[in-house]
Amino acid sequence: DRLGAWAEAARKYRLTIAVKPHVMQALHTPDDALWLLEQVKSPQIRLVYDYSHYQAQELGLEETLRKLAPHVVFIHVKDADRRDGKVRFLLPGQGTTDYDRFYRILTEIGYAGSVTVEVSAMLHTQADYDPRAAVAESYQPLAKAWQSSGLGARKRRTS
Repeated sequence: DRLGAWAEAARKYRLTIAVKPHVMQALHTPDDALWLLEQVKSPQIRLVYDYSHYQAQELGLEETLRKLAPHVVFIHVKDADRRDGKVRFLLPGQGTTDYDRFYRILTEIGYAGSVTVEVSAMLHTQADYDPRAAVAESYQPLAKAWQSSGLGARKRRTS
């Protein structure tokens, strides 16, 4: 109900509100997210896609991305794993996400929005966190995947 009021305010001011499902929260599965969008029925309410939250639930990359893509306004990337029943968020490339496949799927579905690295508070609040090292470490697997997916080559040809 509250999101409906937010949607009306967003419509009035020509804004988009992006809702992000989170593992172990009230809104955590693709079906939950789609249900919420159906309840609100507003083009102002869209989704953030962050595979790490589905990865932590052992849901598939392709299944979740294709299901939610028509409603996604931007994408966060990071990795996740579960140890002793607890979710741990990681930098891209520190986990098992197949970023080559991820970028190929984005190409197939025609996604043209932002893809942004998210550094979880689990990492950036650590005493030894080094933001420059995090950027360098995140960049390597994503740049490699970008090139191998064909997106990098496509960009060069059109510029």
